[in-house]
Amino acid sequence: MLEIKEHEIRPRAIFDEYLRISKADIPKFFSNTDQFVKVSCPACGIPEQHAEFVKHGFRYVSCPGCDSLYVSPRPTAAMIDRFYRDSESSRYWAEVFFPSTAEARRTQIFEPRAQMISAIVERFEPPRPRVLADVGAGIGLFLEAAKSSGRFDEVIGIEPGRDLARVCRQRGHMVIEKPIEAVRADEVRASIVTSFEVFEHLYDPGAFVKSMANILAPNGILIFTTLSVTGFDLQILWDKSKSISPPHHINFVSVPGFAQLIDHCGLELLDVMTPGRLDADIVKNMAAEDDELELPRFVKTMLKLAQTERYRQLLPHFQKFLADSSLSSHVCVVARKV
Repeated sequence: MLEIKEHEIRPRAIFDEYLRISKADIPKFFSNTDQFVKVSCPACGIPEQHAEFVKHGFRYVSCPGCDSLYVSPRPTAAMIDRFYRDSESSRYWAEVFFPSTAEARRTQIFEPRAQMISAIVERFEPPRPRVLADVGAGIGLFLEAAKSSGRFDEVIGIEPGRDLARVCRQRGHMVIEKPIEAVRADEVRASIVTSFEVFEHLYDPGAFVKSMANILAPNGILIFTTLSVTGFDLQILWDKSKSISPPHHINFVSVPGFAQLIDHCGLELLDVMTPGRLDADIVKNMAAEDDELELPRFVKTMLKLAQTERYRQLLPHFQKFLADSSLSSHVCVVARKV
């Protein structure tokens, strides 16, 4: 497993400033809480829910059926769209955060991601020609890595953001400048559809998955990554986790919940992997940053031992255990259109 450090892809000062701006955006875009909508579990669909905590005015609940964590009631889809279009935090991400980490993300995230997708394609053999469509393509760094891999006959970006789509085209990529929900099956027919770190932001994740499946050819492969509440760092840090960051991240489906979601969307689940590499490092950094953070005794002992020469490989080994045991918070879901 390639080791990676949290600060390499999200430097603390820049990331904390992004979170601060995001929090300041909330009253500007989400003050009309009486318009929020109560929703059922985004994974298994049952309406029952248990209250967990409130963070920055957003109420997180858990599903008694599949243990997923999600926001309910939540802002409407229109409110969320306006936030991502017009908020200061969105501009900060596009103009400051992402450019300052782009090169590190290229080598640490996008190139390994292209290798992972290539391995999944070889394993499950979607139909040829191998046309890959990436939903939420951003400025096209993954498309670039996918092209360079030589594994795909064609790569297409689907990106609704005007500025991002423009940059993506300037990099030489074909781009459909629409939300995936507005893309017709006769506009693009892909044998592989991918989406990375979009799911957790959505008002209706199930509709999103169905829309991606709509542009898949028969027996095509759908691959998406997101955050899972089953993961170690989310379970340990819970409401203190920086990844649980409303209004951005409002869906944290459990590993078992993904199986139910895929079934409800009429797809065949092929695999749910948790190839994450940051859980242990995130918890270690939070413990160093917050003296008042309450951690289980085992975790405190592990972090203390990891500072000694004898146990210097403890955290990398523990991270590998988490990834191999489906206990990392970074999850990759693979499904087939049948």
